[in-house]
Parts: sequence; structure tokens; C-alpha cells
Amino acid sequence: MPAAERGSLPSGYSWQEVPEIQAAFPKPVGWFYRYKLLKGTKACFITREQIGSAQALDGSPEDIAEEAVKSGYKTGLSVNVFDNFGRRNGQSVNSAARDIISNSREPLALLSPVERTKQGGLVSFRGEFYSRTTRLGIVQIHPIHYVIEAVADSRIDRLYILNFETPESLWEQDKERAKTMVKGRVLDQKL
Repeated sequence: MPAAERGSLPSGYSWQEVPEIQAAFPKPVGWFYRYKLLKGTKACFITREQIGSAQALDGSPEDIAEEAVKSGYKTGLSVNVFDNFGRRNGQSVNSAARDIISNSREPLALLSPVERTKQGGLVSFRGEFYSRTTRLGIVQIHPIHYVIEAVADSRIDRLYILNFETPESLWEQDKERAKTMVKGRVLDQKL
């Protein structure tokens, strides 16, 4: 993706290209990156803490989330991409994106009004959430703040789910970072 399409970033960030999903994300200097293809889902992670071994990323999305927590991943952006979403799930990609953000359920509590934007062929829904849950499977976790965005590209039937998360104790220092990483994303529209 040409640099002109990405724009400039605040000091302390560089672009993380993800050619497998035709995207680029703002990545804080010194953070880690990981990409994995998982049973029809393309997943990438940009995290403050390094996620365990490569073998840890060979399971289901739930296994990866649990391993990420076990290995010390507390703060970062995960991006999951589902190609042929409507065809595989019998729901339009636009309505799925809206439902993911607008119909959040326990343990997630919506903290901000849902933002809806349209950019070319992309429709996105974004919100800030909070969870007081203290367990993920068998792993104990702390309350977490999230900025979650679901983006629909109906031209190619693709759903992107971006999820920035950080513990409640780090939210004030990470709030702007979350907004930069989620809102600053560039998804290629020349497909």
C-alpha cells in the first residue's frame, strides 16, 4: 500500500503493513506484531507484550486468546478478518458489523455512543466498552477497557473486527493510543 494512501502518524508510531488483508495499522515503536491464519479467519496482533511462542498461535481463536492472556499479553490491538462472511453465515456483512457493536451483551458494557462511518465501500461501527469479568476460561483477568470497531466491506463480503484492549489500571495512559491504532487504520479500497 503506497505511503501516500496511509497518511502521516504521530511521533512514536510506524506503519505495520499486513498484506494478507490489504491493510496497515499504526504500531507504537517497540511493540510486537504477529499474524496467523486460523480456520478461515485471518488474525493479526499488535501488542505491547510479546505473545508466547509460534506454537501458541496454532489453535482456535479462543485458544489464542487464552494463551495471549497466559503469556502476558495485556494491551494491544487484535484484528480478525472474515472473508465471504455473508455467504458462510447467512447474514449480510453490513448488518453483522452493526450487530456486533450495537447489540453488545454482558460482560461488555457500552461506554460511548456507537460511531457509524462510511468511507468509500466500507461501513464501520465503533464503540468504547468496559468489562468487569475476572475470568477468561480458567485464566484470571482484570477488568478491561476496549475500543472495538466492526468494519463491513460488502463489495467483497469481508468483515473486519478490530479490538484494542487494555487493563482498567492502564486505560488513562492507553486511551489515546487505542484511538490512534483503531481510527488510524487503513484498509485498502482498491481491491
